[in-house]
Amino acid sequence: MLRFVALIGLALAASFSCSLDDALANAPCESNDDCLGAYTCVKTVHNSQVGLCRDDGQCAVGQQEGCSTNGDGTCDNFLTSVCSLDNPQDCYCCPSGTDLVAVDAASGTAACIGNEIQNEPCDGDAACGAGFTCTRTLEQEAESAEAETRKEEQEEEDGWCRPDSDPGCAVGAQPGCTTDGGCSSGTEQVDTAEGRSFCCERPTASGFSVHVYAVAGDGSSAACVECPSCDSGTPCTELEDTECIVTSGVCGCAPSN
Repeated sequence: MLRFVALIGLALAASFSCSLDDALANAPCESNDDCLGAYTCVKTVHNSQVGLCRDDGQCAVGQQEGCSTNGDGTCDNFLTSVCSLDNPQDCYCCPSGTDLVAVDAASGTAACIGNEIQNEPCDGDAACGAGFTCTRTLEQEAESAEAETRKEEQEEEDGWCRPDSDPGCAVGAQPGCTTDGGCSSGTEQVDTAEGRSFCCERPTASGFSVHVYAVAGDGSSAACVECPSCDSGTPCTELEDTECIVTSGVCGCAPSN
């Protein structure tokens, strides 16, 4: 089909005395068969299905989705400039609504990525796609391990999609992650005896409260547990209160002085 379009372009070029180069340059293509002569179909990692006919083997700077911007940082064809977070000098032309770019070093082009996938649940990197990593907190890793130990069906989506430029857990939002001064809906801030604060999922039943019982080695996330109310004192774990008297599992009660 696109080859037919290219042939029409040639006919029009002849009719209006345009050169062959003018007619073929940047014509849409699906394969080299759609381009003629010395032209090849050049694609970017953003669009591996449709490319442009080029005589230099390079993507169309400033004009093609996923290709680098013009020298002045602008883009044509209603595309917008989006720069790499790792290298702000590297900017690429993308559709409007793009927030991130995942640069492919081999081709020198980029995949344009919207923010709709960020912080979405995932079961692995493949579920997030290019430019994102499936990140699990210590809490989410612990939940998966506990489900496997009990031979229960593990949740299919136990991590969150995070951009490769910031692959850590979502501060203040993801269960088990550190807090930035507050926690999102469905979670609450829990403090440890060392002064660290994490966001833990709120208790699912009355008579229980949520507590931190383990912290990752780098301090970026924690594992939480629901502890029952105490007859005297307050529920706690050893990480929250060094004087906590553990009575069951990792849960205990603080002395009621």
